[in-house]
Amino acid sequence: MSNKQKIVSPIPKGKKHDWIVKVNGNVIEEANFVQCSNPKFGDLEWGQRADGPDSIGPYWTEYQGGGVGIVLHTIIAGKLYIGLILQDRPSIHGDNWQIPRGFNISADSKESARTELAEETGLEYRAIFKLKGKGVNPNSTFFNTSDGKGFDFFALYIKPEMVIAGKTGLVKLSPGLFKPSKTSEKIKECEFFLWQNAVQVVDGFTGIGIARLLATKPELKKYL
Repeated sequence: MSNKQKIVSPIPKGKKHDWIVKVNGNVIEEANFVQCSNPKFGDLEWGQRADGPDSIGPYWTEYQGGGVGIVLHTIIAGKLYIGLILQDRPSIHGDNWQIPRGFNISADSKESARTELAEETGLEYRAIFKLKGKGVNPNSTFFNTSDGKGFDFFALYIKPEMVIAGKTGLVKLSPGLFKPSKTSEKIKECEFFLWQNAVQVVDGFTGIGIARLLATKPELKKYL
């Protein structure tokens, strides 16, 4: 960890709390610090948090540069449309619409955004651009971005000729362009929603990404 401050430390001996720690279904008596690490992604730590003496719980700290999301957008009939992918996410409610997003696999967030975009849609464009704002902390209760890292947003304009009418009445990325390479992520479709519908999906990153797109490109407001 590159944190200036150790944000999770061992719970002082004898301190009472309501947490139960299990490993492989077995209760670990008097556990005072738990850490799960993956050298590609980060650390999940549980123990005494730096929030205060009564704060005990977990924090997730990502390695590299955090996460990235890409806001695909186009203008059709004078209206702003946002491109979302349909992905199976059991942690939400199964199939879920969201912007293409994921973990950074390198310290260069822009390069990671290009990689995520190619993996989840098949689009390989160098012309993506970073949106304004600091790295987002998706949930300050459980995510640690105290070292300045967070979730960065990028955007890519999709030309209208790259989309076709979809079965649902929406607009979808042309089948010849939509070629996700990560089949293990169960990405099923890429469709474009009117911005006011896209901002209402369950995925919280999508709404933030759309807001930052408008903050970065105020000229798009005439298409709202």
